[in-house]
Amino acid sequence: MAWIQGGIPQYGTLTSLDVRMGHREGSGPLGAIIDAMESCAGSVLLTLPCDVPRVSSEDLMRMVSCLDENHDVAIATSIQECGSVTHHWLIGAWRISSLPILREQFASGIRAVHRAAERISVLDVPFEPGVVLNMNERPL
Repeated sequence: MAWIQGGIPQYGTLTSLDVRMGHREGSGPLGAIIDAMESCAGSVLLTLPCDVPRVSSEDLMRMVSCLDENHDVAIATSIQECGSVTHHWLIGAWRISSLPILREQFASGIRAVHRAAERISVLDVPFEPGVVLNMNERPL
């Protein structure tokens, strides 16, 4: 089941998706991920920001299929022209079992997703840079 976590409720009518507001509304992406995990009926939560329209449903299913028993989250990564790896922390497949650790990190004051993920096992899933390009950024 797909939904929009947080934001402006009226935007849901643009997509015909439900908009869910959580207890951590306004606390940034980590708060939204935790809120979404708390209302997720499955064992894995897929996250995708609204400003990366080139990520397909097949891409998301590939992330889920890459997630093995040794990892808590599969995160989209891309290699830049300079050779550096960029983690796209909001494009992910998160095991619901990692929720207690993420809650603990949030309660301790951590708000950055990458910082909260330091205590869980992360699997990098490679993507072409153009696929994960944020439409709010300049193209490569």
